Amino acid sequence: MRHVPTQGLVSRALGRWDAGHTVRAATFRASGFGITKHRPPERSGGFSLVELLISLSLGLLVIAALGQVFSSTIRTHGRTLATANLHESMRLIDAFLSRATARAGYMGCLGNHTSIANFLRGAWQDLPEYDLSRPVEGYENVGSGRFRPNIESLPLTSNRHRLHKPNNGIRENILAPEADILVLRGMGDAAGHIRQLPRDGSFLIEVGEQHLEPNNGDILMIADCDQGALFNTTNRRRSGAMVSLSWGEGSGSFANGPVGTSGLGAETSVGLSLSPEGFAASSILAHVRTTVFFIGLSQFPDVRGNTLYSLWWKEGSSRPSELVRGVRDMQVLYGVKYGPRATDESSVAPLIVEGGVVGYYQWDRIPVDATVASIWISFVLQSVYGFVDEENYALARSFSLTYALQNMRPSVLEVSR
Repeated sequence: MRHVPTQGLVSRALGRWDAGHTVRAATFRASGFGITKHRPPERSGGFSLVELLISLSLGLLVIAALGQVFSSTIRTHGRTLATANLHESMRLIDAFLSRATARAGYMGCLGNHTSIANFLRGAWQDLPEYDLSRPVEGYENVGSGRFRPNIESLPLTSNRHRLHKPNNGIRENILAPEADILVLRGMGDAAGHIRQLPRDGSFLIEVGEQHLEPNNGDILMIADCDQGALFNTTNRRRSGAMVSLSWGEGSGSFANGPVGTSGLGAETSVGLSLSPEGFAASSILAHVRTTVFFIGLSQFPDVRGNTLYSLWWKEGSSRPSELVRGVRDMQVLYGVKYGPRATDESSVAPLIVEGGVVGYYQWDRIPVDATVASIWISFVLQSVYGFVDEENYALARSFSLTYALQNMRPSVLEVSR
């Protein structure tokens, strides 16, 4: 009997073994012959201890680099945010000061405050919220909460008898220890178009959307190019767009007296007028605005809970308002014309300009014969976001602004000592 090779039968039964393709099957079973072929299992590769340590080290380096990038990005974002906040604060400060300095000393075409008849019973010095005899006034901080001149002439809560609204004064205990104080006064928002000049105890105005309609108790000023009158509004009556006003007598410093008296001692003769001819048809009627700028404690801390100082203002008889947070200091110098030459030792940064010599002075050192022509104000701002630099100091910036006072004339300024 011929022997048939079993291997050959299996190969023909299952097909030829293709050398170009690796058969992954672990077991070949030939039906009827009980023959099984096993492929040895492949060995799985691993990491040696050295490879593992190198991998961990590289991973830690990558994580540390990413952490550094993330930390730097967060810090850069914080600095950018804080810087943007400081720039926005600068713009806000400029906007408020531009408006106030533009009307400082403004009395229409009237050129001299001595031609204003004061109908109020209080003297100018007793009316800090309406004292048009001092369109610009400064208070130099000499340290330890002391000022020159004394701040008793300001509308403070301690001077309730000098306040039109006693509860709306400035609290002394919030004032910054080294910052100056600036006061600007002038005619503000128009009260209406005069349709009937003041005679026989009343006059008539027309009020439009562009006007700040007066109410009883408001302090108004009427002025033409030759004279003016400051009075308390009484007996206000409105009919449509027309408003009738009077200046009836009363008691108290802010009430009207029987007559008005000018700075030169002249008394009114006809109605509110100092002259028998009365006011001109081109007269204007407006509210009187006194704006006090000062640095005081903020009502809100920064994001880390630290105490902040802010720029505040008190406008007219209203309550003081916090304008811009994060203002740490304010220093004011006054540019004067027609004063002493630039060699004056009390002048700071004297300049030669068209029209005369201009020197910048502290308020208490302004020469008596000088006229304030401009104001230079320096501020120090700090971030309200609590961002600190490498030395753990709050991010701060200083900047300065200069404003020309277009309404100031040589006869307008009276420097208080």
